[in-house]
Amino acid sequence: NHVSDTVKTNLWFFTAEKASFLVPREAVKSKHEGIHDDTTMTRIANDQFRDVAAEETLELYQDLINQASRKLSPVTTFVTENEHVGSYRLVICHRSDSGRGLFSGLSNLVKSTPSLLLTRKEFEPFHGFVVISLSITAESGVSPNWQSQLEDGVSLLFSSFASSSTTFSKNVTPFNSAYNTCAAIYVFYFHAHVSAETLADLDYLQNRLIGESKINKLHTMIRTQELTTWSESRIDGAINNNIEIMHLLAQHFDYLQSPYQHSNQSAAALESDIHKLIHALEDDFEQEVLSACLRFNALVKHTNMYRKSKSALLFEISTDCLKNNRRYPEQPYCILMIIGSDFRGFHVRFSDISRGGVRLIKSKSQVEWQRNAAELFFEDYSLAWTQQRKNKDIPEGGSKGVILTLAKSTDNTSAFKRYIDAILDYLLPDPETQPNRRSDDMVFIGPDENTADLMDWACDFACMRGLRTWKAFTTGKSARLGGIPHDQFGMTTRGVHQYVLGSLAKMGLNEEDVTKCQTGGPDGDLGSNEILISKCPSLSFISFHFTRQRTHSN
Repeated sequence: NHVSDTVKTNLWFFTAEKASFLVPREAVKSKHEGIHDDTTMTRIANDQFRDVAAEETLELYQDLINQASRKLSPVTTFVTENEHVGSYRLVICHRSDSGRGLFSGLSNLVKSTPSLLLTRKEFEPFHGFVVISLSITAESGVSPNWQSQLEDGVSLLFSSFASSSTTFSKNVTPFNSAYNTCAAIYVFYFHAHVSAETLADLDYLQNRLIGESKINKLHTMIRTQELTTWSESRIDGAINNNIEIMHLLAQHFDYLQSPYQHSNQSAAALESDIHKLIHALEDDFEQEVLSACLRFNALVKHTNMYRKSKSALLFEISTDCLKNNRRYPEQPYCILMIIGSDFRGFHVRFSDISRGGVRLIKSKSQVEWQRNAAELFFEDYSLAWTQQRKNKDIPEGGSKGVILTLAKSTDNTSAFKRYIDAILDYLLPDPETQPNRRSDDMVFIGPDENTADLMDWACDFACMRGLRTWKAFTTGKSARLGGIPHDQFGMTTRGVHQYVLGSLAKMGLNEEDVTKCQTGGPDGDLGSNEILISKCPSLSFISFHFTRQRTHSN
């Protein structure tokens, strides 16, 4: 509470005790990566809590943990302690491998709500879960729907970036904060930064046949200049310098996307006002950033921001965002942008039914993360476009997903799981917030860099979420789920090897009569299986090991 009647600064005391567990963590884990774990309170609770907790508290926490075990998003409930004096407890349960920054962010969330006083916070660890309890006093004049407002705020803090330094206010609500973060990421990746004059000059030089290598060098120089001029820090600065206009932009987004209010007339009137305010800005860069945020509002086709239960934010962005952009020669069918509290990612597919892997990118340092982040969408698009051409002779089109976790992140599995959870939000319309939306989309994913051992989990979780096509949701899964171990049977290798045999037959050669130099392998399953099934003598094997470094060119 306040230090004194004259000093209004709040004074907090924190006590911490190291938790001990009678039953080890491994004893309650299932074989399916967090699905069907043992959630019995006597086995997952820490010793101190189990010894002192009242029976009703044990029952409450057990119920919350049981609910949380079936989802990746937090579970919240309110407990009335003394209604006459406005005393309540907000209890939140979530999995322990997620919720970065939530405990600190909750203080700012409660303090930003008028007539609410936070008097106590408790953090209780369990095997696989965390329960947070907030003791709150609701004073006279509090909003009648303050409880639902807090629950919505918890959902947004958990699924986006919950920072202890974020101070919420009238113009910076949890919704506005999440919107600002996501709009800034959109501007960084999709706003066309190269002027029409520059592109015309490049066309002129290319037509003069100065050489492809020189053109590529020019593109690299331009891209380097782009990343300097349109850095994420500069974009964030432009947004933070214009919080009142960003508040109106978030309101405009709400008019267009909210399931609870649809007013095209109000949105049009507000858009006109926003245009006037943006054009009145003196800084050209800030004008361009905020105009791009307005375009973001118009290009979002679908979002899960309004779901009560979510573990990451998803936006389906119209592929018109790539129109007239020379880096992207063909418009895909669908672009999904997914933002979590500790990761960002994309999923691109080139037809309604597409298949491709999901890649998880790690960064050993902040410098490496910035380099990976700069080209994240371009990498995803390029991989999906390549997959589309590889899939030209089968019914499914090409797709690809990428996930970039924070630098030096130690638990990348949780990011993958919440990325998948957000995609399932997209595939399974919420009857409460999307009563009229039908989703006939079918997304299939496969293993790729750092995700090969998570395909079983994704398949099991899709089944738990109720996806009709859950058995086909992933490839590379184990035989118990109907999968075919591609490394054991050499599925990819046999397809490539048939191409080799066909080429030899066309040239009138027998496989046994030729020699081979092989690039790739023997550490990978494709290369090692090629060694096993081929009949021609191999002279050499060339294996490449490299750090992630991409060039910027068309």
